This record gives sequence, C-alpha cells and structure tokens, in this order.
Amino acid sequence: MSRINRTELFECFKTEASERLQRLNDGVLLLEKGQNDDSVLDALFREAHTLKGAAGMIGCEEICAIAHGFEDVLGGIKTGGVDPALAAGVLFRSCDAIKELLETEGGRQCPGLDVEGLLGKLSDLSGKERRRGRGTQNSGIDNGGPERPGKAGASSRRGDETIRVSIDKLDNLANTVGELVISRVKLAGNVDVLRQVSEIVRNQNRVAGEICDYVKRNNGGDHDTRSEEIMLALNRYKESNSDLMETVLGAYGEQHDTTCRLETIIDRLDGDVTALRMRPIAAVFDVFPRIVRDLAEEYGKTVDIEIEGGDTELDRTMLEGIKDPLMHLMRNSVDHGVESPAERKEGGKPERGHIKLSASQDGYRIFVTLEDDGRGIDPERIKHAAVQKGMITAEAAGKMPYDETLRLIFIPGFSTKSAVTDISGRGVGTDVVKKYVEDNLHGQVLVESKKNEYTRFTLVLPLTLAVTPSVIVKTGGQMFAIPAHSVQLGIAVCPDELRSTDGKLAVSVIDCSVPLVKMADALALPDRAVHDVTKPFSDDNQRFEVVVVENGSRRLAFAIDEIVEEQDIVVKRLAPPLDDLEFVAGVTILEKGEVVPILNVQGLLDAGEKSGQRHAGETGSFTKAEDEPKRNILIVEDSLTTRELMKNIVRSAGYNVDAASDGLEALNIVAGKDLDLIITDIEMPRMNGFDMTQRLKEDPVTRDIPVIIVTSLFLDEEKRRGMEVGADAYIKKGDFDQTKLVETINRLVV
Repeated sequence: MSRINRTELFECFKTEASERLQRLNDGVLLLEKGQNDDSVLDALFREAHTLKGAAGMIGCEEICAIAHGFEDVLGGIKTGGVDPALAAGVLFRSCDAIKELLETEGGRQCPGLDVEGLLGKLSDLSGKERRRGRGTQNSGIDNGGPERPGKAGASSRRGDETIRVSIDKLDNLANTVGELVISRVKLAGNVDVLRQVSEIVRNQNRVAGEICDYVKRNNGGDHDTRSEEIMLALNRYKESNSDLMETVLGAYGEQHDTTCRLETIIDRLDGDVTALRMRPIAAVFDVFPRIVRDLAEEYGKTVDIEIEGGDTELDRTMLEGIKDPLMHLMRNSVDHGVESPAERKEGGKPERGHIKLSASQDGYRIFVTLEDDGRGIDPERIKHAAVQKGMITAEAAGKMPYDETLRLIFIPGFSTKSAVTDISGRGVGTDVVKKYVEDNLHGQVLVESKKNEYTRFTLVLPLTLAVTPSVIVKTGGQMFAIPAHSVQLGIAVCPDELRSTDGKLAVSVIDCSVPLVKMADALALPDRAVHDVTKPFSDDNQRFEVVVVENGSRRLAFAIDEIVEEQDIVVKRLAPPLDDLEFVAGVTILEKGEVVPILNVQGLLDAGEKSGQRHAGETGSFTKAEDEPKRNILIVEDSLTTRELMKNIVRSAGYNVDAASDGLEALNIVAGKDLDLIITDIEMPRMNGFDMTQRLKEDPVTRDIPVIIVTSLFLDEEKRRGMEVGADAYIKKGDFDQTKLVETINRLVV
C-alpha cells in the first residue's frame, strides 16, 4: 500500500476549505441582517459540517473543533435559543481563525491565535460542551443539522463535476494553440499563392490566344508551314495550361475548404482555451461584503454593499491584479466617502451608507465601478490642499475646471486628511492605485463625483493581459511591438532639432529634454538606418522617427526606422529556451503572418541607458550603412513559434535564413544549398539534432559547416553527446539570450 502524502492532502483541503469559508462568511452576513430562515441555516450547516469532517480526516484538530462549535451555534439559532445578530461576531471570528490556521503548516498551530478562548465563546453561545480533538468529527450528526447527502445527491451532481488543472498546463495548452494559429495563418498564405498561380496561368492562356490571333491576322490566308507550326505549338501550350489551370484550381478549392474548416476549429479551440483561463469577477467581489462590514464596524458607521455583474469574466491574471486597487478604493469609500450615521441624518440621508460595486463588459474592455453615496469630493477643498502643498498656484487653482480638479487626487502625496488612519492613508493614496492599474494592468482609473451626493471610481481594464494595445515599430530592418501604455508619443525629428546635454543627445518633449539613443544599438541589431543619431550631425536635415518610451519616472527616446502602426495584439508566451530573453516579453502574430517580438520595456530602457553611456562623447557624422555580402544560415527547429522568432533574430543580425522542421528536412536543404552555419534543436520528429549533426560531420562535403545546438536540454550527457557528434557550440536555456546567440554566430561565421 502506498503512503499518503500529507502535504499534498493538506493543500487539497486548503483549497476546498477556502471556498467553504467564503460561503460561510456570506451566510453569516445574511444571518446578521436577520435572514435566518431554514434555507440559509441549512446551507451553513452543510458547509460547516463538511469542513468539520474533512478537517478531522486529515488531522487538523483545531479547525475541526472550531467548525464543530460553529455547528453547535447554528443549532442554537435554529431552535431559537441563540440570537443570530449576537452570534454573528463570534461566527465571523471563527471563520477568521480557520483562515489563519489554513496559512500555517499542516493547519495545526498558529502562534497568537487563542483557539481555546474562541471555543469557549462558541460553547457559551450554544450551551454545548466545548469541542476538542478528532473525535468531534462524527459527534454532530444529531445536532439539528441537515441530513448527510446520500448516493442520490452525489449522483445528481455528476453533470457539474470539475477537475483541478495546474496553471502551467493551461499555459502550455495556450502556447500549443498559438502554434496552430501561426500554422493557420501560413496555410491561408499558401492558399492565396495558389489563387495567384491560377491567375498567372489564366493570363498566360490569354496571351497565347492573342498571339494566335496575331499570327492568323498576319498570315493573309496563304499557306505558311512556319505559321502553322507556331499555331500548333501555341494550341498545345494552351491545352497544357488548361490542364495546369484545372489542377491548380482543384488544389486551390480543396485547400481553401480545408483552411476554412481549420479556421473554424482553431477559432473554437482558441476560444475554449481562453475560456479556461477566465474566471468570474465574483471570485474577488465576494470578499467585500465581509470587508465592508468589518471596516464599517471599526469606523463607527453602518454601510450596506450592493454587488452587480459578478458573473463578468476576467483572465485569472487580471483577477489577481485588481484585488489590491479595489481594496484601497473600498477603504477610501468607507473612510473618506460615507459619512457617520449622525452626519447622514443631519444631511437628510438614510443613516445606513450605501456602496455599489459592479462590473460590466464592452468588447475587449471591462469596467469595474465602485460608487458610494457619501459626501463626495469637495473641489474647493481639493484646490486648497493642492495650493498648500505647492502642487499648483492659487491663480491656476482659480481657473481650473472641475474635471481637472478631480484629477489632482492622483498626484503623488496628495491628501486632504490632516491625520493618517488605520483604515486609509498610511502615505499610500489614489496615485498608487492609478500607477498600479496603468503599469501592471494596462488600464485606466476614472473618477466622477458630486459634492454631498456620490463619488464614483471606474477601472477600465483589458479583458485579458494576453491582448494589449501596442505600437508596432521597425528598427534594424526588424519589426517589434511595444505596449502602448509605455509609449508616451511618436514624433519625426530633424537633426537640427536635437540638443546635447552632458555630452549626450536629447530630444525636446513638452519642454523637457529626453535622452536619445538608437533602438538598434540597444537591441544589438545591425543598423540599417540612414543616420547615425548617436554622433554629431552634418547639414543633412532628413527627418527620422522617434518613440519616447517610459516606465514610471524613467524615459528614453529611441530613434527607429519607422512607426508601422498601432493595434491590439494577442500576446503569446515563449517556450524554452527563448522564455528568458532579456528584451522580449513574448511574441505576437500580425495579420500577414509575421511573428513579431514584444519588447520588455524595463529591459529595453536598461539596454538603452547602457547604449547611451557607451556612445557618449563619440564624434563623426551621419553615415549610410554599407551593404555587405550576406551569409546563409539554416535554423532547424520543430516548434513553429521558436523557429519564426529565431529566424527574425538571425535575419536582423544581417544573415540570409532558411528553416527546417527536423533533421531530415534539413539534410535535404543542405544538399541543394551552400550554407555557412546551422542552428539546431535536439528533440525533433523523424531525425533529431544529434543524428543530423553526426551525418553532416561524417560527410566530407558538409563537415566544415559550423553547427550550434540550442536546446532546453541541459544535462551533462546531452552536452557531451553534442560535442561527440561534432557540434561547434552548445547554448542551453539558462545561458541563452539574443546577444549571446548573435555573438556565437559572428564568431563561427568567418
């Protein structure tokens, strides 16, 4: 018999218990509001009873005892012996205690948590004997709770069965679908080629017919053997073309139908995989009723919360990201927004404050709104605070419109509070919320308010971080995508508009000087641009394009070949060994099938700053890049995404590139083409990289072609095997980056 893995068992229990705790919290909130009917109590009994049993089975005695005491109190409420409003506080504390225990190792010990005191309070409320130990797990069968579900109940839930799947598996599945999407785009391109071939054949037939007509017209009816031969040849040519046309059109029709079917299947698969990553926003919203209740109690207020749109779905990454911003805004609503009961009564409002938390979807955007019916934002108070802190002048404040006044609350350090409280403040304001939402979630924060009536914050978010607005640029002959939220602006600049600051070039952006470097230099790409903008200038005033990239307080201007377009892109994660490239955060596929790297803005700025330091103080003038003979390189890789990205990297380094999907296809290419270097993966269908390299090195004709092995395999025996078969270089995942690959190629291609 295999031994039980207690650690894995507890992690499984922890996940289940967290979900049950949320439902217990929701139920106790209803009890506190007076909704203590049988349906509410029965639901709470089921959750507490199941939690108690599971905790007892895995040896979590503290949790088991608390859950049993919870059950006893519910029994007292059901029989009328316990006031639910009075019991709510202890029941909430029980939920909190279980949550704390779940965060400990094995759920058994929690320093600072008075479990005995809590069990005493539960016992005092219910009038039952205090519960401890594993033996309690079966002692609550006759406590007035609902009957245990039998086999019929279990059978009725079969249709809603679920399984837990690791996030890594979902991500791998998404990457596989990405490969299919790329293949679909390429196949559609091939279908279009067949259509073009059919047009060419049709035009050839037309030209042949015109030649026949010309020969007839100029023959004059006389017998001319040569003309007849020409006519016969042209007719045979037209017949042959007709056969070719029929074949091409048949292939085109079949491929077109296949492509259409594949598009439907892949689109459906892509949608299903995306749906697997989506979760209802209720997973975040559901914690706020309890939070608002606790905050209101602590701050001496009474506040109700209304939740709408909980079924609106977001990518799991977005869900994790919105928790903290919403938490801070919610605390602000309770602290700054909703007035005390006395203030509200004096102002003619209901004593209970009201907060509404809602979500809705519009296309690829999600709107999360938090609105309270409190005191609103006083524009005069905002202006006064901003003037006092030196953020604006009194004259500017007097002319400032209301909408612009509201935006002052997003300035770092702004606050109208004279003292910091435990509920909000702590030196962290709405500026932090705004920055986090913009930088991490690629969204916006909007604010609306009316004095003494309401304040409404709206988070405008993308549906998923997998789709993001981006600016497509070209530099060094290669296209790249930059997330649009990091691009301050794009401009065309003349050399005489540049300035020099501390020996470095800069461009003027809104009356500020921003350092200027070439993106091609930062990315270690060959510079094919006409101008060398890192050096002093001649009289050549030809304009060149610049993008200003920012991340927080960091800004750099990058000279590029051109700004191609701005569009929403689908982000695809990279598979090993390309998943840790310094400058690349992922790839996207454009409409025409181009695989375009998405730049990591932080890495780009780091590289740009280093590039600026290297070129500071250099002298020279604008120069045109010299054309050099290109060498031929073959990339052998079975992953289409990896193959296309590596093709882009190598092509951008100034080489001609061919590609093969396995070793056998590569050998066929080698037989018909002069190659200067081969880059290969190891694990591939039909023929792996080791066998291919050995075949090449055993052939006198191809043994001098350098071979670089790039793979995620990193065991010493794999590396030794690579060297034994004659590989000239071995780059493993941990060592791989774009610069290292290009440097290795340059070293081997002489």
